[in-house]
Amino acid sequence: MTAAPASCSIRPAVAADLTEIVTIEREAETAPHWGQAEYQRIMADTGAVSRCLLVAEWADSIAGFAVGKVAGGVGEIESVAVRSAVRRHGCGRALLKSMTAWCRLNHAETIELEARAGSTGALQLYRSLGFVEVGRRRNYYIDPAEDAVLMCLSTPLSGDFSSLPRA
Repeated sequence: MTAAPASCSIRPAVAADLTEIVTIEREAETAPHWGQAEYQRIMADTGAVSRCLLVAEWADSIAGFAVGKVAGGVGEIESVAVRSAVRRHGCGRALLKSMTAWCRLNHAETIELEARAGSTGALQLYRSLGFVEVGRRRNYYIDPAEDAVLMCLSTPLSGDFSSLPRA
């Protein structure tokens, strides 16, 4: 789908990826923990809200994934997780760029996300991609108690998105 730095490539998830996706999600303590059935629903994309599940491949294995949705002209990056051994190699950035492109393809005028205030690396990455802080939810997270930083990206509808899946 989209070539990324070094050996990282991004593609839509398939059913055979589910075990690895759930494993990566469980390894990422701060990721939302959904059941395998939820990931199956996302891949089926049969609801009223368009959703997408992308995976990053690195050295012939799944290194990470991203989940996004679009409803009413607003995109949301719901989850991004990358194996700790592959972090800082561009897979997270490639996942975010591809998910942002998918949101644009599906007519999102803005894209939102939230992150733990203490996730400085993630917040730096989001800012480098043009997301800006628009608010906070005080003590939103537990274990440990932490604020959620709300971020937003305006999305001009331009570019070549022909290789991305449509909703």
